[in-house]
Amino acid sequence: MTLPDTLFTAGETHGRALRPENELLAHSQDVGWRSLHAAIFREAPLHVTESALDHPFIIYHITHPCEVTRKIEGARREQGLLGPRNICVTPPGTITEWEHQGHPEILQVYLRRSLYEAAVSRGFEPSPDDTLLASASLSGRYADGRVSKQLFGVGAKYYVTQGRRWLFYAAASGDMLTHPDVLDMLLLGGDNGLRGYPLRYQAGDKRALLTLEERLYSNVFIWNLFRVGAAAFVDVGRAWGGPHVNAGNPGWLADAGVGLRISSVRVSTRDVLHLDLAFPFNATPDIKKVQVLVKGKTSF
Repeated sequence: MTLPDTLFTAGETHGRALRPENELLAHSQDVGWRSLHAAIFREAPLHVTESALDHPFIIYHITHPCEVTRKIEGARREQGLLGPRNICVTPPGTITEWEHQGHPEILQVYLRRSLYEAAVSRGFEPSPDDTLLASASLSGRYADGRVSKQLFGVGAKYYVTQGRRWLFYAAASGDMLTHPDVLDMLLLGGDNGLRGYPLRYQAGDKRALLTLEERLYSNVFIWNLFRVGAAAFVDVGRAWGGPHVNAGNPGWLADAGVGLRISSVRVSTRDVLHLDLAFPFNATPDIKKVQVLVKGKTSF
């Protein structure tokens, strides 16, 4: 990929900010920004179909609420009242129709492709009861001739159905951070996969994690409101490298535990409440022998 070394000009955007009927208040092109294009302007009533661009863009409404209609090609029409602090994100490569009759003051930001993110995933079925999902991702930032915050990750998830209510789950992942800023790091602890240890217990520029779970999808249905499941799990992982390593316990860590999974059929969200008890295997004296975690997730 060729990394650009030129200004991000309005000519690479849809050009809304420079339309004669709009009042331009501030413009990033005037200060030489390269990785993104930003403009603050008061927009006149609008009805336009904008062509597909490689750059995603974000609109942040500052003042003057108005009713906005958006129709992305291939998706349903969206309509709503957008006011101060509302954000609208439009992905790259989409033809989009816009309409409003107001005079909102907005901040519009386009992200150049050099603020890049690439991801690929693939699913396999080794047998009728097994599913394997593999993925890889790459993200980073390019500015002022320098690549930074480059994160490469790979992962795999394996599901084995064991009857109507039981399922075995295994997941492995690895991440590597290069050219980080001073405060950038990969974290590992109770909040991101290693449930038997405190939050953000290890840090580094490399991270590996293995999780094994035996899951039970029970028929318990409390008050016709809550479905309840359970899981037994083992986590093994480590974060290392860079200036932020946990000097007191820098090696591989492991834990085991059990937990409940509770979901409601009467709410619009798909969150599953995770209640876990985890027991660290090689804890230092300052770590509690039992870790209690309560967290909402979008999956079991």
